[in-house]
Amino acid sequence: MKIIFIALSLISITAFSRSGEEDEVKAVILGFFDAMHASDSTAIRNSLTTQAVFQTISAENEVKTSSVSSFIASIGKAPKGSLDEKISFESVLIDGTLASVWTPYRFYVNGSFSHCGVNFFSCTKKTVSGKSTM
Repeated sequence: MKIIFIALSLISITAFSRSGEEDEVKAVILGFFDAMHASDSTAIRNSLTTQAVFQTISAENEVKTSSVSSFIASIGKAPKGSLDEKISFESVLIDGTLASVWTPYRFYVNGSFSHCGVNFFSCTKKTVSGKSTM
């Protein structure tokens, strides 16, 4: 059964320079997965906007929306190091204040393969204390 996970998560991204925009976006997404691996629910919550949406497409092509709160709670309950999502960056598109990122992944629980699919992240820029951030 192949499951595709779509994270329309509107991740908050640190300000990035013109030349390093793609690397900055990738760093924030990798930080999200580092926090998941560490079972750090606070870091996960801090990386998301209040408008974050988590959706899964099942093998039957049904779209299911999960609450962000339940996702964060499940990460916090997992033993540290038990969740490991290995991603690759297939596509990073940036236009002004919007970044769109497609990351195929393989998900492991306690070192054993669980499932694979694709993540989709939609990232938006925001302004914090007069500084532009994403």
